[in-house]
Amino acid sequence: MLKKFEVSGYRNFKDNFVLDFSDVRDYQFNKHCIKNNLLNNIIIYGKNAVGKTNFGRAIFDIKSNFQRELVPFERDDESYLNADTESGYAQFDYIFTIDNIDVTYVYRKERESKLLYEKLSLGEEIVFEFDHENKIKMVDNLGKINAETLNWEFVDNEISVISYIVNNTQLSSFEILGKLYRFIKGMQLIRGSNSRLSFAVCSRTVSYILENNMVDQFQQFLNKFGVDEELIEISIGTGEKILCFKHKKPIPFIENCSSGTISLVQLFNWIMKISDLTFLYMDEFDAFYHYELSEKVIQMFGEIDNCQTIATSHNTNLLSNKIMRPDCFFIMTKEKLSSIVNATNRELREGHNLEKLYMSGEFE
Repeated sequence: MLKKFEVSGYRNFKDNFVLDFSDVRDYQFNKHCIKNNLLNNIIIYGKNAVGKTNFGRAIFDIKSNFQRELVPFERDDESYLNADTESGYAQFDYIFTIDNIDVTYVYRKERESKLLYEKLSLGEEIVFEFDHENKIKMVDNLGKINAETLNWEFVDNEISVISYIVNNTQLSSFEILGKLYRFIKGMQLIRGSNSRLSFAVCSRTVSYILENNMVDQFQQFLNKFGVDEELIEISIGTGEKILCFKHKKPIPFIENCSSGTISLVQLFNWIMKISDLTFLYMDEFDAFYHYELSEKVIQMFGEIDNCQTIATSHNTNLLSNKIMRPDCFFIMTKEKLSSIVNATNRELREGHNLEKLYMSGEFE
């Protein structure tokens, strides 16, 4: 699980921006939001343009180090660094908890594809430290991750040390690095308001549903979340199958989906992958949802044991102790990210109306 994340010098985060998953309070309700003494389910609120989307991008930057995979929705290298940073690099600090050991991975980048520095530690012990710019390396403790026999003559600073190790050693799923790799691989960043991408995901998901005879399962899912329609699979002249709403004259599904239904197709796509998910960042996930649907989705993800979730939202109906708890609700400003517990001097209790307090400016 991710225990702590810090970023600076990246996009709109000039100074250190921190999310500490270990800042857990002793609330005795909605305990499903906590796992292994870490925050497991979080909702982030904030005004437009404070950086909620970029914060998701920042957390997921690590995937490009492990898998040489671009962060979803990354636009270009020109806006990678904060325009006012004096350091000339972005720094990312991650602390993961694996088998009760803190695994710390720190790196600096000049752009998305150019590394300057990396360090991996297990507890207080440094496993490796590598200065890509000056080719200075400290790799004496690689035996800790069974990588002591690797050849370290490579000089390409577009390849991370961690990627080099992962791709040139036989990872065991029982070892710390293998478990860390699985966690990173299972991280997904999803934006609910990107209409072009949403439509593409909808098309791919419907094709998958048809290929795997899942029409009945998909219809039950839509009915559960308030879409009162029957679905039917129809063959057209070319032998191709399409999904339709069932009426006297069938209506093609994809071409006639509302924005809300397309979002539900995305949700179904996530659920199909749920066994592989380890960390999910849902940016504006409920942009087209009715408030009751938003609540059902949050409650559904709160029931998943193997996946940490962060959702960003403007829906204040979710800001309720009936759904989560005060230490799981965060407010983002341009300067910092803070749980509502830390944003007020008031002692927040189960009986408080958190939405009302938020709307009255209590957490500003």
